[in-house]
Amino acid sequence: MTFEEFKEYIFKKVEDAPKCLRKGQAIFNWVDEHYGDTARIVQFEYGIDCFYVDKHIDEFLEKIFELIQNPTNL
Repeated sequence: MTFEEFKEYIFKKVEDAPKCLRKGQAIFNWVDEHYGDTARIVQFEYGIDCFYVDKHIDEFLEKIFELIQNPTNL
């Protein structure tokens, strides 16, 4: 799977998220639910947080993708 395929997959998964959530919140919550501590690691250890700042979505997903491709970095 390429990063673009991964990103598209995540975006599809959050399409039906509650409208009260911003896209970054929906993405963070979905990743947190499905990839364990990876979302929190990216948020706190790498300082990339799309939950509060939507403009960090791509950077957040890039780091998530990198970490799940190489779990020894977790």
